[in-house]
Amino acid sequence: MMKDFIRYILKENLPKKGILIKEGVEISEGLKYHKEYDLPLVENVFLPFSDEFFSLINETRGLWKNGLVQLCEDDEWLLKTDIGKTAMFEGDEVWLDIPFLDESELDEIGLHSSGVESFLEKIKENPEYIDKLGFNSLSDIKKYIHNNGIADWEELRSELKDLMNESKYNGKNVKLNSPFKTSGKLKKFAVYVKEPSGDIKMVKFGDPNNKPETKKNFRVRHKCDTKNDKTKAAYWACNISKYRKKLGIKS
Repeated sequence: MMKDFIRYILKENLPKKGILIKEGVEISEGLKYHKEYDLPLVENVFLPFSDEFFSLINETRGLWKNGLVQLCEDDEWLLKTDIGKTAMFEGDEVWLDIPFLDESELDEIGLHSSGVESFLEKIKENPEYIDKLGFNSLSDIKKYIHNNGIADWEELRSELKDLMNESKYNGKNVKLNSPFKTSGKLKKFAVYVKEPSGDIKMVKFGDPNNKPETKKNFRVRHKCDTKNDKTKAAYWACNISKYRKKLGIKS
């Protein structure tokens, strides 16, 4: 009975979710983020299979073994496994206790780790794409990839590909799928897009005489949820809010 009571008391004093770290202990930025937002280690904010992902686990394991952190039961269970450790298998160094799909399956859904790393490397080389993709930082992009499904990842990858593809329109280099303001009186914005045939065309959209009251319920009136064709003005009119900062739109 006394042993059960002690176990109960100890269990009640463990953090229910996040990580408790003793004062004065030096920790990484990743662990600081977990501490600040009360996130357990099992909700690792870094991209799975990345160096940062395993580094956070190993850092926490070291602190835990030295009695410098308190963890929830799920985190303690995780650190008792061999996750974050490596061993040799048939001549290759492999990560332990990490389930994985067959490489052919990973390639099929576009989530092979090398594909993700290549994508992020392109972002690092072209930081202007971070804002164009609708994010505030590279870390935000990593979290988006980590937290969202395959369809969202493929759409993001497709958007980057479009941004990086410069095409010619009437003899000049233009950026695809990147709206800009026009000087014309008939339409307020324009964007260069690639048609299924491979031809590049300019799509103009946005009424320059639009009054604030006409903007109300715009997406409902124009059934924006059904507009998926980037070669049509309706798609861009419905999705202009994604480019508000780039175009200097206040509301």
